[in-house]
Amino acid sequence: MVLIIEDTKADNSASTTEGRSTDLDAGFDLSTGSESGPTKIDLGIGSGNDFRARGKNSRSERIRSRLSAKVESVEDNGNLNIKGERTTKINGETQKIMISGIVRVVDIQPDNSVLSYNIMDLTLTIEGEGNITEIQEPGLITKFLRMLF
Repeated sequence: MVLIIEDTKADNSASTTEGRSTDLDAGFDLSTGSESGPTKIDLGIGSGNDFRARGKNSRSERIRSRLSAKVESVEDNGNLNIKGERTTKINGETQKIMISGIVRVVDIQPDNSVLSYNIMDLTLTIEGEGNITEIQEPGLITKFLRMLF
């Protein structure tokens, strides 16, 4: 018996601020000696750039289940290669749980169970099919637009 106990939490955030400014000024005075005054020419060029970005990604998962598994093979050092699968169907929704990995004999509990976090090279797959799964899937147009952009 494998007791699947998986708690995963990941947070990621980033912040970027960038600013840039460029100014160029020039002036020119020309005097011709006439009474109308000097001729004045001014030129100014300016440029600016301001960029700010923030991003945050957060994910949390909690999986609890019990699953029977069988020993596929025994390694030379006594470790057990296990594999298990369970399919349940409730109200038109099918859920399939598959698990495989390597178990050390010392990690097997007295009741012949092992905790999932003690399984080396753990592969845990949970798949679902049915009404709920279909509703959560994006539509065809959304999928197409995601491929383009």
